[in-house]
Amino acid sequence: MISRRGLLAVPFVAWAAKQTCGTEYLAVNLRNGNRVGQWEARDRAVSMGSLLKPFLVVAYGRTHSRFPNLVCRGEADRCWLPHGHGRQDVVMALANSCNFYFRHVAGELNRAALESVCLSYGLEGPADAITADELIGLRSGWPQRATAVLSAFARLAGEGSEPGVQLALAGMKRSAELGTARGLGLRARAKTGTAPCSHAPRSEGDGYAAVLYPLDQVRLVLLARQCGNTGAHAAQLAGPIVRKLV
Repeated sequence: MISRRGLLAVPFVAWAAKQTCGTEYLAVNLRNGNRVGQWEARDRAVSMGSLLKPFLVVAYGRTHSRFPNLVCRGEADRCWLPHGHGRQDVVMALANSCNFYFRHVAGELNRAALESVCLSYGLEGPADAITADELIGLRSGWPQRATAVLSAFARLAGEGSEPGVQLALAGMKRSAELGTARGLGLRARAKTGTAPCSHAPRSEGDGYAAVLYPLDQVRLVLLARQCGNTGAHAAQLAGPIVRKLV
């Protein structure tokens, strides 16, 4: 996954990319099933960085009675935030998209449980040799089709009895309040991701944001992508799109 610090250090590259590639989005209205949006190659599987971490939470919850509490020390633990996130439970780790925490979770996942979650949510199952780093969105990541990811988040929005689902939704709520998706500026649930660029010509990376809006009785699910920027910035751009669609 591209470094957030790296993107912030090259504003010209990000600016130039946005001139040639606007914000792409797909959305579904859960009340009538209508889908709208504009997304280049929406059925081509690409890495979406950390965007899929909520589904790792669901899979972990199917075989574990409790989630760990861990202390993230930042660079010392190979996390994206240099000074670290400090003590994290699963809700705050998802809100902060803490790579240290989720590397631990991914390393302890039951493969059958993960395959079951992929089947339940219509996601592409991970390759046999996929690493924990790739599962959490680093390097080549865990590629998915945009249409499938939109449908997966739409299904997640309508569930809540399963413990892992409850925690995933709670983490997305906190992400929109004070985590990586706080730039959304809406009372919603959200998750961000930053991944290698999938466009031509290549930029520094692609930022992704998934949004479940509003907070109660979700009626709109949005997936947004911005070339040449981070997931946190994609969340900022997603806010006006949500407002326009509702």
